[in-house]
Amino acid sequence: MISFNLDSMFTMTVSATAVTAASATAVSTASANAVSVVSATAILSLIFFKAFSGMRGCNSYHR
Repeated sequence: MISFNLDSMFTMTVSATAVTAASATAVSTASANAVSVVSATAILSLIFFKAFSGMRGCNSYHR
């Protein structure tokens, strides 16, 4: 009984540590992904804006 309780406490501690480490890794990965997504979106929007303004300038659409 006592050994089983100690084992269950040990297992709970190990699983809690693993869950905490996994959540910390997931949070750091999510923040890194968010930063890369934001930077990629900014670069893409800048490229599209440059291409769009260049097309408008080449087509001389403004009257």
